[in-house]
Amino acid sequence: EAVERYVADVENFEDDPDWEEHLRDLCTRPRIVGLDIHPFAVLMAQIRFVVAILPAYREAKTQNPEFTLRRLPIYRTDTLRNERELTGADLGDDGTQQMTFDAMTEDDQDVRIPVPLPVEVDEDEAAETENGFLVRRVRMPLFDTIQLETGVNNFGEYFAALQGVLDTVKDHMALAEEFGDDFDWEYKSGLEERIDEHTSQDYSGVEDFFAPYVDDMLENVCYLKEEHDDGRLFKMFEDTVLALVVKNYMEYDYVVGNPPYVSSQNIPDKQKEMLDTLYPGSTTDQYDLYCPFFDRGLEWLGEGDRLGFITPNQFMVANYGEGVRKLIQETAVVEQTQDFRDSGVFKDATNYPVITILQVEDDEEIRTSNTVRCGRVKSNIDEDSGRELDEQVVGTIRAEYDNPGYTDEYVDIFDFPQSRLSESRWPIMPEPEWEVFKKIELEADHVVGEVTEAVFQGIMTGKKGVYIVDVLDADMVTANDSGDIVTISPTGSEQEYKIETDVLRPFIDGKEVERWQVTSGGYHVVHPYRTEETDDGELTSQLIDEETLSTELPLTMDYLDAHREELSTRSSLGTKKWYEYSRPQNLERFERPKLILSKIADEATYMSDTEGTWYFTTPYSVLLDNKRADSAKEMTAQLNSNALDFYFKHISAVKSGGFYEYLNQYITPVPCMVDGTNGEFSRMRDSVDSILTTIQTKNKTDRFPEAYLGEYGGELDYVTYEWQTRRYPVNAEVQGDVDGDFTVQAGRSDTITDPAMYSDDREARKRRAEYVHAAVDGRTVKSGEETTIPIPRSDEGVVELLDRLEADREEVRQTDIEELEAEIDDAVYDLFDLTEDEREVVEDYLEVF
Repeated sequence: EAVERYVADVENFEDDPDWEEHLRDLCTRPRIVGLDIHPFAVLMAQIRFVVAILPAYREAKTQNPEFTLRRLPIYRTDTLRNERELTGADLGDDGTQQMTFDAMTEDDQDVRIPVPLPVEVDEDEAAETENGFLVRRVRMPLFDTIQLETGVNNFGEYFAALQGVLDTVKDHMALAEEFGDDFDWEYKSGLEERIDEHTSQDYSGVEDFFAPYVDDMLENVCYLKEEHDDGRLFKMFEDTVLALVVKNYMEYDYVVGNPPYVSSQNIPDKQKEMLDTLYPGSTTDQYDLYCPFFDRGLEWLGEGDRLGFITPNQFMVANYGEGVRKLIQETAVVEQTQDFRDSGVFKDATNYPVITILQVEDDEEIRTSNTVRCGRVKSNIDEDSGRELDEQVVGTIRAEYDNPGYTDEYVDIFDFPQSRLSESRWPIMPEPEWEVFKKIELEADHVVGEVTEAVFQGIMTGKKGVYIVDVLDADMVTANDSGDIVTISPTGSEQEYKIETDVLRPFIDGKEVERWQVTSGGYHVVHPYRTEETDDGELTSQLIDEETLSTELPLTMDYLDAHREELSTRSSLGTKKWYEYSRPQNLERFERPKLILSKIADEATYMSDTEGTWYFTTPYSVLLDNKRADSAKEMTAQLNSNALDFYFKHISAVKSGGFYEYLNQYITPVPCMVDGTNGEFSRMRDSVDSILTTIQTKNKTDRFPEAYLGEYGGELDYVTYEWQTRRYPVNAEVQGDVDGDFTVQAGRSDTITDPAMYSDDREARKRRAEYVHAAVDGRTVKSGEETTIPIPRSDEGVVELLDRLEADREEVRQTDIEELEAEIDDAVYDLFDLTEDEREVVEDYLEVF
């Protein structure tokens, strides 16, 4: 687009443009420069550049058939690599230069620029290598040297002269192709003419001055051709020499880019070391690769110049963006942000893009008094909405940019004072939302981080198929259930083992965490650790040694030993013992009262684990400090409320599909109340208790009949059935025949009948079939899986359990959880003294985000 604008400006201001002059100026002077490290990206940019200038180029060729553009100002280079700082290859500035010793030549008139080449060599095969690849150095004159010797007086002209030097080298390479082995690889002639083609004026002495540099480059080309049979690598010398000038010595009026998105853990260590050295201000925490591009881009600009980037919006709220936020606030006014969130409007920029436009400003007062024009795309654009809607959204932002306060189904346009931006986060939002946001902060007496001991992640076993097991003959085994033996089946196989209950703990995965309560799949984790209380009341957790396992928990030792090879060969084990978890972190915290939540969710999913029952891997947990441990239900109610989820979503990172990251860095700043009135706290507690009771009852009905057998003292029979078809879930019905016999039918292939379903009485037979139906309907089963259903031997016992099941189901039906949640929301609204209008702002926001 920049090239198209350049061409359009020439056409607007000149009736009969001299396109040869304008195109030569565009391509040989650093007017518009493109930099990228990836060859394909460079190629595509060059193609787009050519397409943009093609009509003008045709006219230039018509005017002068001899006119040719030898290069386009798009270079393959590492934009972030500043050779001037790293290698000491400093061309100087205003007659001064600072060089490391190995960058100097003997007469201190020039510098040697390292050029890494894609040629693999052994260290003893070349004078210089980098990571196993050949490095050659090319000589470049110091700026003050060329200024003194030729009169070239700025880096623009220096850049132009270097192009003439490179063209001369190419001319000689063409001669070498023509004459073959007879060519002696020494400079012949043509330098002055080539340089004059690019510079804005004629300079004296350029041929004598630059001839040694041509010889140096020809020596490199000759070496590559003779030693590595590849003289074509000269393009890399060309890009290195020219890019060195345009990215390290030139200033620009505008910097525009879409920097690469690469998380910190995927940046090679050597590159991170370089970035940390060059850009310490923007490489904070676990930064993403796009962060130092802000630093680099602002380096190229002077007062009043502008930068525009498309990047992920995460830098505005994530910890790793603190350095970038601070850098921007200390150097520039934020003219505008256009946050496209997870809308998918940009097909090729999928990581929650935001357009940020900055203007360099040295005056702090001007920066702090600035107002940012903001656009926000709402999270209600369907992924399959098509490009037409995407273009409509972008068009609306452009059309309504000068209309702050504009809002429609998809877009908000508003102003936001820059003074509200801080190093900690940029919670950019329209004024009505800001007023509620700030009121929640002001009314709160604490933030979550002040009343919690930790927000922590779960364990990592390193071998889920061995450690995560299904207990076959018990509903739930907790830390208090010691001294018994149960049957388990590991999730990684269908074998069965006996094991002591001492080492079993209830286990949940991320998908089993729902608002208020766990939806348990019935799994447990084999936990070869002991948690004990110290004299000062603290809990500690230690691995049980093998001797103790063998003598006190022999079945556990047998189980672990049966899987010794799998466990001992885990790549994540490191120096730990063969049966340890690969990441046994936070073990002492699991058996304390805590809140558990999903790491990624579209709304708050906090549940209170008041007994310290659950172990987990992917969810997160909020561990209240000891003084607040009894307030788990009240804290759960607040964090699940609309008011605090509204606050949270303004400071959290958005993910695809309207989901948010519920991580430590976003949870701990959330305001909360711990000293509220008994009235509001009592309302919250009562509503939470009712919700929990209802959910627990619902979960109990889902685990029929096992969950009902503990209170039944009669004798049992067992219905056993092997499923013929995978069913996720089972959708069954009771069917009777003319003889008065009843079966449970699931699809066409699964018909459950068993002697234990028989009774002399027809109605009793029907009730037994209804019992089996209740036991299997809605379950998930695999083909070939065997289900065993305990069933009372007496008909009266069947009726008793079915009646209890129906009573529980009716209790669940009679309880409206949404109504109870609304009561909690009202209590929290009252707690934070939000008015009806402010409550409406919260609820309108949560309808969309």
